[in-house]
Amino acid sequence: MKYISPFLLLLILINIALGVLAFTGFFQGKDLMPVVLGGLFVIAGLVFLFRRRKELSTGKYVGFALLLASSWAVNHLHFNVYNAEKVNKSRDSSMEVLQGNQAPALTFSQSFNQTKEEAFSTYVKNHEFTILNFWATWCGPCLKEMPMLEEFYQENQDRKVGLIGFTDYRARGNHDTELQKIKHVVDELHISYPIFVDSTTQVRLAYRADVLPATVLIDKEGKVLDYQIGIDGAEKIMAYVTEHSMD
Repeated sequence: MKYISPFLLLLILINIALGVLAFTGFFQGKDLMPVVLGGLFVIAGLVFLFRRRKELSTGKYVGFALLLASSWAVNHLHFNVYNAEKVNKSRDSSMEVLQGNQAPALTFSQSFNQTKEEAFSTYVKNHEFTILNFWATWCGPCLKEMPMLEEFYQENQDRKVGLIGFTDYRARGNHDTELQKIKHVVDELHISYPIFVDSTTQVRLAYRADVLPATVLIDKEGKVLDYQIGIDGAEKIMAYVTEHSMD
């Protein structure tokens, strides 16, 4: 097997350098730059790889595979760093607006697992803590989080801990089709806690839930105690409720 060509090796080293820059946040606010650079390097590698088809060697194939992997790594590192920063900023701004204040009203046009019509304010008053979880059918982390929330709900109903899942479909597509998608998720994951659905984004915007999943902790007086984003955030809220709820 021949050695990897100097040209491919150079491209790989450049990608490694860009990966380090991405990890340190160099591309913050420059979302398209690593995508464009990664794409250009892959195109350059393809051109080089197929420039002389008769002289292709295993080394060149290995080199191109490494180039492709390093380009993917640059994008992966960048978007993980960028999304982490975005999540932290979103949570901080939401906490600044919501924490300690009265929780915005929760309006909805459709519900699942609700045995009786009950106003959100009444539901909150009837529970020591209410966990409000914002999710969507297209949100992978949300779907991973919901079975964990369901387990918590089943274990803590006797402690007067309420849990509501809220989703909207942003008026996209057919109304019935969107509701069927939501119902499919609820049935497939065996969710038994109340699920509220709306065809507008007004509630989600009022709670500043622009990054999903978002979980809000509300006390029986209707005040927001905590606001978290992501599965780790939901776990923090559940741990707090477990520690502070009355036996």
